[in-house]
Parts: sequence; structure tokens; C-alpha cells
Amino acid sequence: MSRPTVFTELFALQTSSKERTPLLDHFYTDIWKGLSENPSSEPRTVIEYGCGINALAYPWMGRVKYAGYDVDHEVSDFMNSLLTLYDLQDCACTKIGDVLIDDLPPADVYLLLKLIPLLEHQEKNCTLPLLRRVPARDTIVSFPTRSISGRDKGMEAFYRKFFTELISGEGWEYSEMCFDNELVFVVKKG
Repeated sequence: MSRPTVFTELFALQTSSKERTPLLDHFYTDIWKGLSENPSSEPRTVIEYGCGINALAYPWMGRVKYAGYDVDHEVSDFMNSLLTLYDLQDCACTKIGDVLIDDLPPADVYLLLKLIPLLEHQEKNCTLPLLRRVPARDTIVSFPTRSISGRDKGMEAFYRKFFTELISGEGWEYSEMCFDNELVFVVKKG
């Protein structure tokens, strides 16, 4: 699949995606290896809430059907225009959606990348009810490990403790990976 240079250039304009840009060549393939279904291949369907401009990472995800959801109409319209321009046919991105109130569509994998801290700020203690509602066998949850200015403020240890304690009573399996600025959990509910 074509990986337009303009996509990586646009990633540089947004802090969260800029941090992930150097990892794109292996970020998703590394995560797909930790999934419940056939770890040697990528999932068939992927849904991402709070996608922002991360829909531009679609060409790095492999041969998946992707749908992104975000609450920002302008970002969604821009992403749709750009993805249509580049004729990315299996990318149904982006749609307007709020993970806290939507009826969630089923998928093989849900991506909640760096979204939980924002949701918890918006609605305290929303994470566990949300994870229980996600209709996917695997949910990928990530947290930042450094502040926006790049400082290590103990965020990795804080979020690891927060998340592992939160899901400890659910009986779910999980694995974790730590990339340069992002702590990633693969939660296996099935």
C-alpha cells in the first residue's frame, strides 16, 4: 500500500502523532503480533476512537479495514477529504463519534491511543465501564510516557499502575510494550 509522504509531513504538525512518526514502520506490526487471533497476521477490522489525524497512519497498519471516529467535525472533514484524494478504499475514516456515548460497532481490534487520560479528565472513572463495552476481542490502549515538553515526569510508572490495577479484577489477559514516548497495552478480553 502506498504511504504518501504528505501523511508523515502532516504528522509533524500534531504533537501526539509527531512522537509516533519515527515508529510507524514497526508500531502497528509489533502490536498486531500481540493479538488474540493469529499473531502472525494483522486483524481484519480496526476501529479507532479519538483518532484525530492518526487515520493517516492507515497505510502502515497493513491490509485492514479501518474506521476512525473523532468528536471534531473539522478534523473529520479534513481527514475524509485527504483519504478520498489518496483513494484509500478500506479506510472508512473518519466519522463523528464519542466513545463515551456511542453504541460501539464491533471490530477485531479497537484502538484507544493516548485517549484514556483525556477521557478520565472529561469523566472521572469512565475507563473500566468503557473497556467492558468495547465489542472487540482485543483493545489497544496507550498512554504517554513523557510530557508534551519531553520531560520524564514518572508518567510511565503512573499509567502502568493505574491501568493494571484498574483491569486486575476483570480476568482479561494483557501484554504491554513500551515505545519511545508511549506505553501500549494489548488487552485480550476473549
